[in-house]
Amino acid sequence: MLSHILSDHKITYTKENFNNQIGVPLTLLSATNDDDYVIVEAGTNSPGEIESLVKLIKPDIAAVTNVGYAHLESFKTLDKIAKEKYSIFNYLKKNGLAIINAEDKYIGIIKKRKKLFFGYKNHIGFFSKFSKVLKNLFYKTNFLIIEKINNNIFIINYKKEEVCIKLNLKGDHNFLNVSCAASIAISLGIKINIIKQKIETFEAVKSRLKLHKIDNNIIIIDDCYNANPNSFFAALDYLSGLDGLKIVLMGDMAELGKDSVYFHVKVGEYAKKLGIHKFLSIGENSKFASLVFGNQGYHFDDEENLKFFLTNNIKSSTFLLIKGSRSAKLEKFVEFLKTWSYS
Repeated sequence: MLSHILSDHKITYTKENFNNQIGVPLTLLSATNDDDYVIVEAGTNSPGEIESLVKLIKPDIAAVTNVGYAHLESFKTLDKIAKEKYSIFNYLKKNGLAIINAEDKYIGIIKKRKKLFFGYKNHIGFFSKFSKVLKNLFYKTNFLIIEKINNNIFIINYKKEEVCIKLNLKGDHNFLNVSCAASIAISLGIKINIIKQKIETFEAVKSRLKLHKIDNNIIIIDDCYNANPNSFFAALDYLSGLDGLKIVLMGDMAELGKDSVYFHVKVGEYAKKLGIHKFLSIGENSKFASLVFGNQGYHFDDEENLKFFLTNNIKSSTFLLIKGSRSAKLEKFVEFLKTWSYS
C-alpha cells in the first residue's frame, strides 16, 4: 500500500516476503542513490531477529502494523511477541518517528519519542489523546483517526483534515492497514487527497483475500498467502458478512507450538459461531477445527479426496474461503477450482 501511495516517486521496496536475514539485505542492496524512499519490511520468527534487521535498516520512520499470534511457537507468549516487534523503535534515528497502532494493548512499553498513533475514533478520544501526549511529554505526538462508514468506505482524519475513502480491498482489518500506510505517507509530507487517490486505485495482491469468480456464480476467496489465528478470524468475519452459501477450506496454521491444537479448535468454533455452512480442512492440526465444527465439518487426509469433494459438493452462489499458512500450499486448490467447469 505504501509503495503504491509513493509510486509517483523513485522508490525501492520489499518484494513478496523478502523480510528476513536474506531478504532485508537484498532489498537494501537493490536501493540506489536516486531513490526518494526505501520501504523495508522486517519480519521475525525468533527472538532478536527484528533487532538485528533494524540495525541494518537504520530507519527514519518505523511502524508496527499489529501484534498477533503469529510465530507463537518461538515466542511462547503474546507479551514476548509485542516486545520483539516494538524493538524496531529502539533503533530509530535520533529524530525518527514511531508509527503506532492505537488498537494494540502493549503500546505502553514504547519509550518516549516522536509518535504518530493510528486507530479508530473510539480508541483515540479526547482522554486517550491527552493521556498519550502526557506520557510522551517533550516529544511530538500526533493522531490519525479512522471512522468506518460501511464495508468499504471509511473516513481518515488528521489534524482537522478529513477525506472519505472507498476501498477496493476486502475485510475490515484493511481499514487499519490503510491507516498505517497513510500515517507513514502523511509523515513524509504526502497530501491527504493524494493518499485518497492512491488508496482508491489499490488492488488486492495475490492470495490476500483475492476474489475469483468461476462457473455458476461460485466465488473463491483466495487468502492462502499465509495464516495465523488473528488473520483467520478476520477472514472469517469477512466471509460471514457475504450473502450466499459460505464454506471454508482450511490448511494448517504453522509455528503455533504447544498451542497449535488450541488455536485450530478456536478457528473451528468461531466459524461455527458466525454461521458458516461447511468447514473443510486438510492438514495435521486443521482436523481439530473440522471436528469441533460438528456435522458439516469435513477433514481430508489427501489432496485427491478433497478435490473430489469440491467438484461434487460446491453448489451455485457459494463463497469458498481458502486459507492456511504458506507451508500448506493451498494455492494448488485455488488453481484447480479456477480451471474446473461446473456447467
